[in-house]
Amino acid sequence: MYHFTIPFARVAKCALIVVMMAALQSDSVANADDLRRLREDVRTPREKPSQSNVSDEEQRKKNDPLRDDDDADLPILGELFGGAMLFTASAPFWYPHYVLNDDYEYQTHFPEFPYVDDWDGHLVIHFPSVEPLRSWSGRWRSEYGDGFDGMSRIGGHLLVDTASRFGFDSEWNHRRQKLSNGGHDSLSTGDFNVFLRFAQSEKIEFRTGIGLNWLDDSIDTNYGFNFTYGVDVFPAKPWVLSTTIDWGTLGRASLFHSRTTVGLLLDRYEFFTGYDYFRVGSVDIDGIVGGIRIWF
Repeated sequence: MYHFTIPFARVAKCALIVVMMAALQSDSVANADDLRRLREDVRTPREKPSQSNVSDEEQRKKNDPLRDDDDADLPILGELFGGAMLFTASAPFWYPHYVLNDDYEYQTHFPEFPYVDDWDGHLVIHFPSVEPLRSWSGRWRSEYGDGFDGMSRIGGHLLVDTASRFGFDSEWNHRRQKLSNGGHDSLSTGDFNVFLRFAQSEKIEFRTGIGLNWLDDSIDTNYGFNFTYGVDVFPAKPWVLSTTIDWGTLGRASLFHSRTTVGLLLDRYEFFTGYDYFRVGSVDIDGIVGGIRIWF
C-alpha cells in the first residue's frame, strides 16, 4: 500500500501563521458598513418606477401600435438563436453526463474516504474491490474566511450523499465586520439543499439541486430560493478540487455565491484553501478561505 507522508508539524506551523496573519488583518477598518447594507437590500421593498420616470420616447413607443423599431426583430432573432442559446445554457448539465459516459447502469458504492486502499478516486462504480463499501458517504468542513478589509467569518458545511444519487447539504456562516466607529456588526447566513448527483465517474462527481437560503440576526430571519451546482474532482492522490455555485434570492434581494478550493488529503482529513465570493443585492463579500474537511 502506498502511503503519502508529509511533515505534519511543518504544515501545522504554516497553517497557524496564515491564520494569525488573517486575524491581524481582519482588525483593519472596512470602508463601508457592508452588513448593514446587506440587511437593507434583503429587507427593503423595491420601489416601482413612477410614471414621471418614463421617458417621452418610451411612452411614444408604448402608445404607438404601428411603430417599426428594433423590437420587431426580436421574434426572428429568437427563432434563429433560441436553439443555440438553449443548447449552450444546458451544457453544464448534459455535457458532463456525455463526457463521463454515465448511463446510470451501474450501482455506486462509497469507500470510507477518497483514495482509501490506493483506490483511484472516491466512487466505486465498476469494480467493487475496495472494502468496506457503503451505500452512503458524508463530509463535514470547518473553515475561516477573511477579506482583509475588516470582514471575517467562520463557517461549517455538511454534505451527505447516497447510492441512489440523491443527497442533501447544509451550510452555515457567521460574518463579523469591524465598523469605522470602533464597534462590530455581525449576522449569520446559510442554505439547505436537496441535490442529485447527475454525472459521475470514479474521479469526478457533478451534482445539482434546489433549496433555500437564509439570513438571521437579532432583528429578524429572512429566507429565499436557492439553486446549487457543484463538482468534486479527485485527479490523483492526495489532491481534491472542489467548486460550488449557488444562485437564488434572499428576502427581497438576489444572491450569488461561488467558491473554489484545493485540498490535500491525509487519511480522511482534507486541509484546503481557496477563494470565496458572496454577493447579496449590491453587496460583494469575498476573500481567502481555509480549513479542514473530514470525510466519513
